[in-house]
Amino acid sequence: MSTHRLRASVAAIGVVLGTLASVGPAAATTSTETVDLVVGQELPASVLDALPVVTHERLAPLDATRITVHVAAAGSVLDHLAASGVRAWVDTPMRSTRTPNDPRYGGQWAFPLVRAPHAWQYTTGRSTTVVAVVDSGVDGSHPDLADALVPGRDLTGTGSATSDGAGHGTGVASVIAARSNNGIGVAGMCWTCSIMPVKALDDRGVGSAWTVSRGIVHAVDNGASIVNLSLGGPRPDPLLDDAIDYAVRRDVLVVAAAGNGNTSTPSWPAAHPAVLAVGASTELDERYEFSNHGDWVDVAAPGCIEAATVRSGGGYGQFCGTSAAAPLVAGLAGLLRSADPNMSAADVRREIEQSADAIGAWTRHGRIDATAALFDALDIEPGRPVVGDWDGDGELEPGWWDRGHWRLDDGNGGIIEFRYGRAQDAPIVGDWNGDGRDEIGIIR
Repeated sequence: MSTHRLRASVAAIGVVLGTLASVGPAAATTSTETVDLVVGQELPASVLDALPVVTHERLAPLDATRITVHVAAAGSVLDHLAASGVRAWVDTPMRSTRTPNDPRYGGQWAFPLVRAPHAWQYTTGRSTTVVAVVDSGVDGSHPDLADALVPGRDLTGTGSATSDGAGHGTGVASVIAARSNNGIGVAGMCWTCSIMPVKALDDRGVGSAWTVSRGIVHAVDNGASIVNLSLGGPRPDPLLDDAIDYAVRRDVLVVAAAGNGNTSTPSWPAAHPAVLAVGASTELDERYEFSNHGDWVDVAAPGCIEAATVRSGGGYGQFCGTSAAAPLVAGLAGLLRSADPNMSAADVRREIEQSADAIGAWTRHGRIDATAALFDALDIEPGRPVVGDWDGDGELEPGWWDRGHWRLDDGNGGIIEFRYGRAQDAPIVGDWNGDGRDEIGIIR
């Protein structure tokens, strides 16, 4: 920093120091809680001595100073520094990406590609978010799925909902919600979402619009908020259209595989306008040759992933096709509906589509981006950290601002929400957690 600039800044800060008397060390707060602020220049000792600073640290090569102040004084310090032309901000909290410890996760390239690990920092799902897998059943004895299932139904008369002679539904279910970070097998997109197995295809993987329609209605009537259809046929069916409309009217999102015919000819039910149609993309964000394509394909997702199989003892193997891509999108929808249970199905679809990364004209919106979808849905602004004692435990937690609410990760795969009825730039003291007492927070 030049001598002239330093003198000007010191002079400007000096003008402000008199107005900071009311937030000096003795009068600042009775709380011992502190927060770190970063000042975009090196502050002289005389200025530091005059500010209500608990500790400070210089980073001379970058002309920066980090100061620690009491939480209640921080807002005034920031305001006054800004008024004097000195740039300052709350030190940004950083978090490592959340990587599950499942031994086969290293081979699941799909998750890093769609930026799932960063999204998992904020939520890994909720058991109350139920995703119906209308398919060939789900192997309820598989170790990566045994704790994931809620009661389902067999509509084929060939077994139970938790049997899967074809092995197809088991793979789909594990992509959505394999129990993750449990030290075995593979990871799923929505670690703690629940799976409702609805057996609408027999042990050869064959069914009809009648059984699939019955499966959709059963899922909707029994609490599913998302329905995955990794199946399809060559033409629309009036009954299946009615079943999809039945789901949409009840705020249930329907996700379907676009099909593996390497054609632009629409496949049904994916081409139904109310269905989120999913094509299959490669590790290089190109279209898999087998994937159907066209402007009726809404989004793409990786089309090969290691998943659970029905091999004896609970095995694993590569699961490829748009049948594997669709459950990645259904699992992402599960993360969004877990993060904000009040989000409508239409909102979830819109966030997934609008946050997708463009990868070519073969899909309308592009390849899904889990972090972008979650951040857009919750209005998370990583460049604007929020720090405060939101839950009244005496400790500061990093959180974020979302459309009139404070949110933070509860550490158990969910998000805590505290309502705040004022504008974003309103005073930083309020009853954030509704306990009848004021808490002190900082927004920057």
